[in-house]
Amino acid sequence: MLGNGWPNSVGGSWIVVVDGPGAVEFQKWPPGAVVVRNPVHGGVSTARNRALALAGDGWVLSLDADDVPDAEGMAAFVRDPLVGDEAVGWISANRSFLDGSPSVHHRATPRRWVRHELSPAWTLPTYPFNVSSVLARTEVALAAGGWPAVIVCENVGWVLAKSEHAGGASSTHTVTRYRTWQGQTTHSTWFDDEFVTAYTAVTRMTNARRAIMGQPPVTFPSPPATGVGDSAYHRQQARPRM
Repeated sequence: MLGNGWPNSVGGSWIVVVDGPGAVEFQKWPPGAVVVRNPVHGGVSTARNRALALAGDGWVLSLDADDVPDAEGMAAFVRDPLVGDEAVGWISANRSFLDGSPSVHHRATPRRWVRHELSPAWTLPTYPFNVSSVLARTEVALAAGGWPAVIVCENVGWVLAKSEHAGGASSTHTVTRYRTWQGQTTHSTWFDDEFVTAYTAVTRMTNARRAIMGQPPVTFPSPPATGVGDSAYHRQQARPRM
């Protein structure tokens, strides 16, 4: 996961959650890392929310075992004026494959998002940005309730929730690279069906949140029957990118 290392100019701290007995553990954790272990396997959202509860003030970024931080991109990201803008509560960044080629949700131009703007602008099957590479201020991440308890689509739910609590931005920096392989969730035969179920849940949550905040409901685009989000692209690319 550490790949070519974490740039000293970025700073920050690590919170590692080992999700239950049998989860893969690395031989070496980053210096000073806080390592906690779930007594049972709780899933992605549970693990991330446990880490979020321990996070200090500042910005949070979730990384999975398949992610490799892009040191150069991360160093450029922290120098971006958006990071210091108090009106910005979350920022999307790009992620690429291990060979440097962009993911299907790559964003080539920056954009500012005012509060409540993202949900009406939501697109499928390609998202407005890569939802797996979003940094958020700790207080905004917590106010959004962390990651929703769904089997998949948790990143979509999290970013939609954050966008109702705070304005954000999309940057063009690439902060992570990741591997894709046959055993990933997005390659599972059940993924597309489960995405539709989870997507229905998180979009209903979003409209309920908007109603409480006095915002009109949004008619979200319906997912295609197959190839939701990155899934079909991942399946096509998995073997040559292993």
